[in-house]
Amino acid sequence: MSRYDRQSKVNNMEILSPRYLDAMEAISSMHCPCRGGPPSLGTIGAVYGDPRSGKTYALKSYASRFPRKLGDEGMISPVVYMAVASDSTVRGVMDTLAKGLGLAVSSRINTHAATDRLIDTLQQQQVNLVIMDEFHRISDHGGLRVELPFRGLLRQLLDEANTSIIAAGMGSIYTWIRKDGQLEGRGMLPHHLIPYYDYRSEADREEFELVCSSIDDELPFVERSGLEDPSFCTSLLTVSRGSIGRLTAFIKRATAEAINDNAPAIGARHFARVWDRVKAPGVQVTFNNLDPADPPKGKDALDEDDDPNFADHHAPFNRR
Repeated sequence: MSRYDRQSKVNNMEILSPRYLDAMEAISSMHCPCRGGPPSLGTIGAVYGDPRSGKTYALKSYASRFPRKLGDEGMISPVVYMAVASDSTVRGVMDTLAKGLGLAVSSRINTHAATDRLIDTLQQQQVNLVIMDEFHRISDHGGLRVELPFRGLLRQLLDEANTSIIAAGMGSIYTWIRKDGQLEGRGMLPHHLIPYYDYRSEADREEFELVCSSIDDELPFVERSGLEDPSFCTSLLTVSRGSIGRLTAFIKRATAEAINDNAPAIGARHFARVWDRVKAPGVQVTFNNLDPADPPKGKDALDEDDDPNFADHHAPFNRR
């Protein structure tokens, strides 16, 4: 296998972690509560968690199970995935959703007419679930001038298009929806949290080791790298902050280093090289000495930007 193919295999590997499987089960339950039964219509649910916890990966994977297809009377799109843009207005959300349906809506027509066209298309294409990722970009940052019409749009999609919605994003989206009785009452707001791995929890530590082991199984080397070994796991948990997205990104870079060296597996030196390239300025601790109980300190260090209480949120790995 060529270097290109080996690295491509890693870039495209599927991480079937227990949390991914739990998320897929929750999403499926929101969509079709009865396995093998009809979809739930006109309800709203929420999938939320911190950045890089695996939300988007699970949501896109679920949506891919329901590809668009050509029916007797046109396109059928059972499930539509969309991501709210960072600077979205309500019209921007509508345009993004319309694009996912292959619908071109002229900016010259007013919002009311554009909404009617969107609802007609959702019905024509038999859409029964709309997945709105990055939902917090409007719910948290839109302001009242955007928030009120956005709530109105959601109700129209639920009522007139008779489609269900799964909102996905940061944890704040659950509270935002729950505060609106007209939204929450449509299905009673089933929800699912995808958390980081908290290494104060023995169960989380064990599961993190299993995830590392399963990734090791997929790596394109003649020997196992031993990612589940505590000497690696402790440092990988610190680097990733318990995030599957960060964990896989770090391992992909280390894989490239090992392939470049023609090594039989990823070794400590490959992780060390990657760590030296990604660690924040001022951080002196080496990869082998990383410990989640004492995260690295330095300018823009791991625990200063995103999680000032990082050490309090986790407990040390049980070094065996």
